[in-house]
Amino acid sequence: PGQKEVDGMVIYAGGDDFLGVLYRNYPQAELKPQECLQWFYGFPDIWKTHKQDITVSVGFVWAAPGVPQRDVLQHCRETESSAKSHGRDRLAIRILFNSGNYLEWVCPWWFLPGVLTGCGQRQRDKPWTHFYNDVAVLESRRAFTDSDSSVALGLFEIYFGTDLRQELERHLWDEPGLKKTGILGNRPPAHPISLLNNWIINLAKVGFHLYV
Repeated sequence: PGQKEVDGMVIYAGGDDFLGVLYRNYPQAELKPQECLQWFYGFPDIWKTHKQDITVSVGFVWAAPGVPQRDVLQHCRETESSAKSHGRDRLAIRILFNSGNYLEWVCPWWFLPGVLTGCGQRQRDKPWTHFYNDVAVLESRRAFTDSDSSVALGLFEIYFGTDLRQELERHLWDEPGLKKTGILGNRPPAHPISLLNNWIINLAKVGFHLYV
């Protein structure tokens, strides 16, 4: 009685690693993924208070209720590794289903709030649903190819606007001397167009399940 309600806890912290869980107990309202994202939007401010030149890579797993705990923990480890392998200073989001299948999308911290809150501001209701459905139709028609990103970028512009499209194209890769990390991470030796297409496709799929 009188104890302050919390939405989670850190269950392990050692060295430069930590593991936390976000949750609510009855009779509190069910925790929504959008609320978790709101917390993550402010997360970079935490390490800025230390005034140290560090970068942080985090994995966020939104798990269905029937997934065994050991599987959730394994996906937490994998998602953290994915955030690191895609570059530095970013969040990897993984939607984990009861079947064991999952969807994943990775984004640097600086671009995260703008892109996740910017979907469909000029569109009708349920923009993430429409974005998801458009991607599904274009995939079925094989509109995304390894040699052309114009379809994916055009669709991105429809739902996120010209300014965010230009920001995306301007900061695709890590570049020496730039403070903003590349949205796709380090420039790969091959198939950069397919990486951009997949980033937009996965954004639609993950965003749909986060905002459904």
